Amino acid sequence: FKHINPHDAGVKFYIISTEISEEVMRQMCHHIRHRNISQVHFENIRFVNVRGAISELGKALKSPNLKSLSWYESLIESTEDMTLFTQFLTQSNAVNELHFNENGNENAHALLSGV
Repeated sequence: FKHINPHDAGVKFYIISTEISEEVMRQMCHHIRHRNISQVHFENIRFVNVRGAISELGKALKSPNLKSLSWYESLIESTEDMTLFTQFLTQSNAVNELHFNENGNENAHALLSGV
């Protein structure tokens, strides 16, 4: 993370097919928020604590550099967690592109329709 050019257009940060603890998510989101990262892609992630991961992501979404978020096959099963996810997305002024597919919540598209 320390080698990311702070003056460039930003880097793409891909996290694919792994299990992530709340502490690891906290560290990643800290770097997303404070480094020049413009795109974040979560794919096929199993979060040990989904609500904790979403809370940490909410902090990362405050980054003015983060323009794109992709969330594929990373389950958000509870309606409460999905509501928290959408709340953080609506509070983000920078993210202008969202990709959200195959996440196991049949209400997800209805909840995201207003984001």
